[in-house]
Amino acid sequence: MPINRLPPEIFALVVTFFKGRQLIKMTAVCKYWRTTLLSFPLLWNKIRCSGIEQFEEYLERSKFAPLEVQLGRPDPDRLRLLLPQISRLASLDVWVGGPYAFRWISHYLRNPMPTFHKFSITTYFGLDTLAYPSGVVNDHLLHVKKLCLNGMTRFRAPGVFPHVTELKWCVGSGAPVQVTGLLATMEQLPALEQVEILFEVGHGYTTTSPVPSVVTLPHVQQVALRCSDDSGIPHVLQFLNLPSLTSLVVDMVPILPWSLPTLPVTSFNKHLPNFAELQAMRVYMCREYGRVSFRSRSQASFEYYARARPLGKTPYHHDRELWGSLPLHSVRRLVVTMDRWEKGVEDEWLLGLFRDLRSLENLELEGYCGHTMRNLRQMMTQRDLAPTIKTLTVNSETDDVRQALKLKNVADGLDLGIVVTCCERKYRLGGLIIS
Repeated sequence: MPINRLPPEIFALVVTFFKGRQLIKMTAVCKYWRTTLLSFPLLWNKIRCSGIEQFEEYLERSKFAPLEVQLGRPDPDRLRLLLPQISRLASLDVWVGGPYAFRWISHYLRNPMPTFHKFSITTYFGLDTLAYPSGVVNDHLLHVKKLCLNGMTRFRAPGVFPHVTELKWCVGSGAPVQVTGLLATMEQLPALEQVEILFEVGHGYTTTSPVPSVVTLPHVQQVALRCSDDSGIPHVLQFLNLPSLTSLVVDMVPILPWSLPTLPVTSFNKHLPNFAELQAMRVYMCREYGRVSFRSRSQASFEYYARARPLGKTPYHHDRELWGSLPLHSVRRLVVTMDRWEKGVEDEWLLGLFRDLRSLENLELEGYCGHTMRNLRQMMTQRDLAPTIKTLTVNSETDDVRQALKLKNVADGLDLGIVVTCCERKYRLGGLIIS
């Protein structure tokens, strides 16, 4: 079908993949394209243009849509163009080299901004600590819900953002992680509910003397920590008390394929009470990375990604050491998804895990698990597996299950002392959700 025969709404969706100068050029293709593109203000409300003319065109064509502006350095010319439309400002991204920049911003952002909810601040290279100047408080900044910090390791702004519920922080590369600075900044945000911190490559870490005291964040429910090595993550978590935490994600990319990051589990029982007793565990094994997730009795979830280091390629006892004090003895349910592994590669790792889960009751396997099931049967017959297992559910071909477990009937596992259920083969590469 010729693209000009698409309904305007579908055509506008296709065009959302183009931005900046490309989008402006598309308005000159033909009358239909120009009329259609100019009739959808949401195509023009994300302003990330470097040229002053493009900046002005986007402002005009966005009409009454909420504005998401990436300003870069606080340029007086752009600020003057933005001022008449300031009531539509929903998101602002600025680069600052020091407190003077905030004075510029505060000067121009004095008019009402009822839709303003996101403020992103990026520091110039080499500026590790940024302080918001006292006395330069804009009443409209007080209502910001999402705060994004980039390039700094410490941000001082007490009382400026009392209603921020979401913090996204990218710590700049090359500078040591100031744990005390991270803690102090989060402590300034009393309404905080979600935290995402990205540690870039090349960090050491430092905790200034004396040792930081534990910071309590009573409303935080979700925490995501992403890092290229293990230098900063453990040292942040061990000083956080998160009584309301329901979701913790640790995503690590080892700098060296054989490096073993250290998981921040030493403080789980002490500072993360919702993880005091784990009930379910899920393992996702693939060639590119390994993923392990846990769910506690309170339904709080912990996910650990080891990218560039697939589970099964390293001895199981190495990974077991990473989990430290996690109460694996309390796990009742285990789900394992295997994505096209070489025959038997994952067996040593999984069999070690099976032996560790002494309270396991329900085991679920899916994917390419035939070879693992043969070893599983051997462990069961030799009583080398937790005697508490009651059910085995396999998402695989019926014949594969019967042959692997040597069953006369896939629904009859009585000779193994368990109930075996075979389900239709499914591939959910995102993994099973433990409920």
